[in-house]
Amino acid sequence: MDVEGLLVDFYNGAPMVDVVAAWAYVTANRRMVIEYLASFERAYEQLVELHAAGKLGVGTADFSAGNLEVVKRINRLVERGLDSDESLQVAQEIHALAERCARALKGGDTSSAGRESQ
Repeated sequence: MDVEGLLVDFYNGAPMVDVVAAWAYVTANRRMVIEYLASFERAYEQLVELHAAGKLGVGTADFSAGNLEVVKRINRLVERGLDSDESLQVAQEIHALAERCARALKGGDTSSAGRESQ
């Protein structure tokens, strides 16, 4: 048994549990996420205008019209990508399982999560 190889695979894959949990959260809460992103887009659009008029200092942040277009494109893609009842159903279960797994891997869950499949 190659324990080193197992540990490499484990530590390379473990961060994906948090990524999957975040994805599933977005999918399971799609209406709220879309509303927040729409609010963000509207606020960002106004901030870009203020920045362009010299009324807003943003440091190194990118408050350009080009980046605003990127935000708008992301929002349209998210809306299209979350438009499925099946994705909502499976995402809710994936989110719960991924969060449970992540807590267990971080030592915050001592439930029988790992023993259920045995």
